[in-house]
Amino acid sequence: MLKIKEKEPYIILPKQRYGLSTFEPHNVMSSDFTFFVDYQLDSKKMGEEYAIVARPGMHMGLMVKTIDDVNFILSWDFWTNVDGENKWNSVEFDMSGDNGHLPNDRFFVLIYHDSISKKFTFYLNSEKFDTPLIQEKIYDGILVDYAETPFNLGCGNYSKVVPLRDRLFTATTIYKLGLIANIENSFDKVLEFIENTKNDKTRLSQNLLDLVFYFNFNLTNIYKVWDLSGHCNFIQKNLFIEDEDIYINDEAFYKDYAKES
Repeated sequence: MLKIKEKEPYIILPKQRYGLSTFEPHNVMSSDFTFFVDYQLDSKKMGEEYAIVARPGMHMGLMVKTIDDVNFILSWDFWTNVDGENKWNSVEFDMSGDNGHLPNDRFFVLIYHDSISKKFTFYLNSEKFDTPLIQEKIYDGILVDYAETPFNLGCGNYSKVVPLRDRLFTATTIYKLGLIANIENSFDKVLEFIENTKNDKTRLSQNLLDLVFYFNFNLTNIYKVWDLSGHCNFIQKNLFIEDEDIYINDEAFYKDYAKES
């Protein structure tokens, strides 16, 4: 597992330096894709919005929107362009009023994007569910272009340029994380793949076609998590705020963050 502290996010770069990546992830979400993440929100501060994994800018990714200690929404947010105007969209599960499922429970999320049908399908599972929950959303227009943007883990956007409300720093634990550049694998097939590879460290004992990156966190160091897909799309500790040349562990950043809070 990867335990991410608040204001200490991780990142998957859109393009690895020195040409290491053999399947760059930056534009995969513009077409058909399957995304999955097994996570648990660690924050105790309810009544806030959190980003588990998100592309920055006009966010695309998994959000937790808490109302109070027991009421919350799990949402896959994304933006589209319709006739020249950008529009926010989401496919979501409103968990309000269901005290059997709490914001800090462990959840498994799988997202399909069908680029031909312009449809997102959201699978949500938990040990407390008898069967996975499923929601679909068909959208108009075209997806906003997320090419060249990173995959942020534990925040929505780490830049000082954006308002604090859009940074969405999140304390979370991630147990599994993957991206596939097709929608050919069933929900059960993905779960079977995760189970069969749960003990793998440097090489997969089973593979999936068009696997872009996959992490089960069996091989990590303090700065990096190895990509079991073999494409070198590593998870790295994000220490840098690129817009203003400031490191996240810089005292000035924390002073600014506290002031905005």
